[in-house]
Amino acid sequence: MTHFIEDYGLVFLFGIVCLESAGAWLPGETALIAAAIYASNGHLSITGVIAVAAAGAIIGDNIASRGSSAGCG
Repeated sequence: MTHFIEDYGLVFLFGIVCLESAGAWLPGETALIAAAIYASNGHLSITGVIAVAAAGAIIGDNIASRGSSAGCG
């Protein structure tokens, strides 16, 4: 299982945080805490976790704001 997380963990973290920021009911904060724990154990890069979570949150927020303003103009 650790090998799978090392290979795809940041991709899944991005997807979960992005979708949660866009409005989906997903456990974004829980995924971020789990990724931080894996990073503290050396299985993920903490800088990667921070960068991916920030990018996912920003992109997801932009998706949500574009969707809510799509009919306004």
